[in-house]
Amino acid sequence: MVIQQIDQRSRAGYSRDYIGFIKSMAKVRTIKSFQKLGELLVSDLNYINSEERTHIKQAVLSSFIAYVKNFPDRSTKWEDTFNIWAIVKFSTSNGKAYATDAYMEMAKKWYIENKDNLVLDMDKY
Repeated sequence: MVIQQIDQRSRAGYSRDYIGFIKSMAKVRTIKSFQKLGELLVSDLNYINSEERTHIKQAVLSSFIAYVKNFPDRSTKWEDTFNIWAIVKFSTSNGKAYATDAYMEMAKKWYIENKDNLVLDMDKY
């Protein structure tokens, strides 16, 4: 029920609303909340301009890097989703260019294949 309330309240079609949604879902930290985030990762969001759409997907990606244990490039070094967001948005880390279209496509494909088998990092709770 909490996830449903956050979902209804947070998404009005602007990136700042989605960013609030992503922050809230990352705080809930359940499989269902990360599946909701994954839905954003794979959705087209065509009604949002390209730059904002990219920011939303990068924020989702940062939450997966921080908290989903079986995500391919998961990092144990970063504790907070939005500290990671800066790395995802502006740079590379461990030889990965997270902001590229190719990396985003890999993340989408991984999510589609693993959405029912997400393993959350319980050490971060």
